[in-house]
Order: sequence, then structure tokens, then C-alpha cells
Amino acid sequence: MNIIRQGTEEWHKARLVKITGSEVAKILTSNGSISDGAYTYMYKLIAETLSEDVPDEINSKAIKWGKEFEADAREAYEEKTNATVSEIGFR
Repeated sequence: MNIIRQGTEEWHKARLVKITGSEVAKILTSNGSISDGAYTYMYKLIAETLSEDVPDEINSKAIKWGKEFEADAREAYEEKTNATVSEIGFR
């Protein structure tokens, strides 16, 4: 599988119309029912599909820190769990 580097234009295009983990709360409530914002989110995904417009990337202090230390965190996790972490692309 082709690994697409996070934050690149190709990565943003691959994310279009994909429901990512950070967006699930826009669809479902904690008890599993449809959220009030589900339809608004659905319309946003439809607009992305029609326009192929890549949204601006959010660059908060926390996100910048996460990007800077992601490789270190992955390495620490591997050492602690004796697991191998593989970077993968979107399907």
C-alpha cells in the first residue's frame, strides 16, 4: 500500500469524503444514536465531493507539537509494548 505523508496535498485529497476518527462525534452520540450535527457534516462531505476543495489544515500549537514528536512517540510505544508500528495510507 502506498504511504501518503501526513499533511501533503495528496494526503488532504485522500482524506476528502472520509469519516476520520476525530469526526465520528459529528455523526454519533455516546449512546450510538445519530447526532444533531450529522446532517450538517453529511452536507459538508457532499460539498467536498462536488468541489474537490481541500480544506485548510489546522495548525494549532498541540497539532504542531504532535507532528514534531510523532516519530518519538511511535518509537517509545514500540519499545514499551514490544510491538511494531506500521505507517499506512488511506484505503
